[in-house]
Amino acid sequence: DGEEWEHRARRELHTAKGVFGQFGLVQSARRIHEVEDSPRITKQQVAEVHEDFQSLLRKNAKLWDIHLDPREARYTATGSALDQLEAELAGASSEAELRAVASRFLQAMRQKSVTQLVGPLADGCVQLADRRGKRVHLELAGGDVLCPSNLEPLFDVLPHLIRNSIDHGIESPEERGEKPELATIELAVEANDNGVAVRVSDDGRGIDAERVVERAIGLGILDAGRAAQLSRDEKLQLIFADSLSTAEDVTETSGRGVGMAAVKNLVEALGGTLSVRSASGRGTAIELHFAARAVAS
Repeated sequence: DGEEWEHRARRELHTAKGVFGQFGLVQSARRIHEVEDSPRITKQQVAEVHEDFQSLLRKNAKLWDIHLDPREARYTATGSALDQLEAELAGASSEAELRAVASRFLQAMRQKSVTQLVGPLADGCVQLADRRGKRVHLELAGGDVLCPSNLEPLFDVLPHLIRNSIDHGIESPEERGEKPELATIELAVEANDNGVAVRVSDDGRGIDAERVVERAIGLGILDAGRAAQLSRDEKLQLIFADSLSTAEDVTETSGRGVGMAAVKNLVEALGGTLSVRSASGRGTAIELHFAARAVAS
């Protein structure tokens, strides 16, 4: 319906704005920010943003080495990967095994590493923190993990979690007390036979669950009776509700209550789950988990 379309449009535009900002495309990010300021977003506005983006890609495809046609994409293989392929082909004893070896190799060739997908996120993290008067270092663990292709869209929304930590979790140097002035945000990715786990954690102030509940009640997201029945985990999950933000003002990165909802919607669409752990004065960790069946789908 119209309201759900509006929520979805705002989530996707906010995500696109974050990606543009991450890659230094300031004018494109500002254009979307202006659209977000509209009381109601129209399909015409979304179409114009989409066309602006496509035009930008067409103009810079060669400069950025972008292949708009997937059939023209180029892939590289390391010497060790080719050696492994040769060994597996030599060891195959049937046509079915040969096909399986080739299929695994081609699938791996098309996968990108976490480092490739993250892009210049660390630089953007430092720049945003500087604008907020904070000092932050982003640590990446599992950068060499190859991401299943169906989970690649996840890396478009992960910056929402990073920015949320900077805007709401990390304190100013004066507020950090005995903690190091240089705050730490960690993005950790792990893949094994059980699936893929992605964790974004910080050593900030933690989430004030009761404040989140008060905000949700004030916005009509839930009533006081229902709020009284919530467990702490359920209260923490409210940070992913559409239109909920504890920020007092709207900035280019926060205050609209859209970014975290975008994370939740995409994670669930990809078959994953979200969990939140937070301790006052010690920080917050948000973990996204995708079981093996979701990764393989």
